[in-house]
Amino acid sequence: MIPMLPLHERAVHIFFLRRLAQERVPGLSKGETYGDLLTAEVVRLYIRPATAQVKTCYAEALVTGQVPPKHLFPWCTSATVVDLDGVSQQAFGSTVYFSSHAWNCRFSALVGLLDQHYSSLSGSKCGARFLPVYYWLDIFAVTQHFEGNFKDHPDADFRGVIRTAKSVLFTMIP
Repeated sequence: MIPMLPLHERAVHIFFLRRLAQERVPGLSKGETYGDLLTAEVVRLYIRPATAQVKTCYAEALVTGQVPPKHLFPWCTSATVVDLDGVSQQAFGSTVYFSSHAWNCRFSALVGLLDQHYSSLSGSKCGARFLPVYYWLDIFAVTQHFEGNFKDHPDADFRGVIRTAKSVLFTMIP
């Protein structure tokens, strides 16, 4: 399958990340949220199943309406999120910040660090107001169904994404 969205157009908004981190994980007995899980577990339990039929990245599957209904959330069925003023805004867009992170850390820790960054941006009203600032995260931007040498992966041009980004954010969690 040829990607429809360029790699640098697959960045996610913090409004989407906040909501996803709060969602309960189906099938887990303790009522865990995705935020409670390691990022690798979010990929295994949500991203891969949501994109299994189309074998593409999550951002593209959601934007093109290919995520199966059982993997959609009522707050984001059409790749949009509602802002403070009740206006639908794009959940995915052009990369402003390339975010480097570890998959063996809690997803909520990653979201928390990006939320701190977003909340510090001028005009965001401490994170409450929507700004067209999108964070490139590999778990959403890169297909998680590729097998083989990563240098042959169709989504391997991280350098190209970094060149389009305003800057690179390294998340470090002790």
